[in-house]
Amino acid sequence: QLERLIRRGLAVLVPRQSGQREDRYMHLLGDPQDRQELLATRQQPPERGAANPVASQRIDELEARVAALEERLARLE
Repeated sequence: QLERLIRRGLAVLVPRQSGQREDRYMHLLGDPQDRQELLATRQQPPERGAANPVASQRIDELEARVAALEERLARLE
């Protein structure tokens, strides 16, 4: 079905984003400006910490722990 819509110019395969497993398709029946805006937002990487401040704080804590462990390991060598 999708291949037929693509051949007729009614749908298009959307480029995959990182972490996405499945292919995504978009219909071409709406406003071309809306399509361009959607594709532009899909191609921008998400900002780190913007969506989940708890995860961002956890990452910062883990990075600090790794740095401390690396320092201790360097002193042992």
